[in-house]
Parts: sequence; structure tokens; C-alpha cells
Amino acid sequence: MVKMHEKTTEFLSLNSGFNGEASDIPGIISWPLAVAIVYSISTVGSVFGGWVPKKLMNGGMATFKARKTIHVYLFPFPIVRIVCKQTGPD
Repeated sequence: MVKMHEKTTEFLSLNSGFNGEASDIPGIISWPLAVAIVYSISTVGSVFGGWVPKKLMNGGMATFKARKTIHVYLFPFPIVRIVCKQTGPD
């Protein structure tokens, strides 16, 4: 059985441009910043996704209806983004 360290070492030796400065996102940002941005956006989305239904429930809407209302309005955004990227003018 091959250990994970051996696999990683073998992969990096075969793909020399995948480590160090060459592994940064070309000309834009570094990986730690990219990861921080993704986690920040997901945290804000998670808090917002829980706050809005709570606000609707405090306004008198039933729990199930409040949660499903948010799903209906927020779910299409990532789907539209994916479809536009796949069918765009690239």
C-alpha cells in the first residue's frame, strides 16, 4: 500500500509547476486569499440564509413556508450562473 506522502511527492515531481509561486492563481491572487474569500462568502451566505427565514417567521409566516420561500427565491441564482457560464460566448 502506497502512503499518501509518497503519492504527493510523486505528483509534485511529475508536475513541477504545481508548487511554489507557480501554483498561485495567475496574476490575480494567492491561494490563501482565494480560500479566505470563498469561506467569507459562504459564511455571509449561511448567516443570510438563516436570518431571512427567521425574519419571515417572526413576521407570522409558518416555518415550512418561510424556509421554502427563501429556497424558491435564492436557489435559481447559482443555477443561472452555471448555465450562463456553460452557454456563454467564450
